[in-house]
Amino acid sequence: MARPRQDPAVLEASGAYAKNPNRRPKDMPKYIPGAPEMPSIVAANEQAVWYWNWCCSVLSEAGVLTTACLPLLTLHALDWSQAMWLYAHTAEGNIATIGAGGGPVVSPEAAQLHQFANRLLKELSEFGLTPASKSKIVAAGGKKEAEPFAEMLARRMGPKPN
Repeated sequence: MARPRQDPAVLEASGAYAKNPNRRPKDMPKYIPGAPEMPSIVAANEQAVWYWNWCCSVLSEAGVLTTACLPLLTLHALDWSQAMWLYAHTAEGNIATIGAGGGPVVSPEAAQLHQFANRLLKELSEFGLTPASKSKIVAAGGKKEAEPFAEMLARRMGPKPN
């Protein structure tokens, strides 16, 4: 099985193009940084609006939010609100009943809650909002400028030749 392709931004950040800059892709799409406009389907749901705003603020601070995130961010906010609705219906212990055959019958809300929890985990990892996935996300801003004072200290404090 072949290895999956890595994002060129991740390769750039790891220094893969330093030795041979001609390998850098020239036709990579450039997305507009910043939060996309909230769609009306999200604006109609109070919990989805709260979660949309929270995600936008966290992802903007991380420097990874672009207008191209609109479809995934919309689904993610709506999934969040639906999961919270399902949680409210199962919070009191309305998870299962005893069926006619004597066995447990899981309520539809509990089964759906587990499915939405799985979807939310996948969506969170796409945005880099889990501990394991945040190390794979590269901010759109790129590399930061080196601080001259820190460079001078590194030169002076570094190893001395014998």
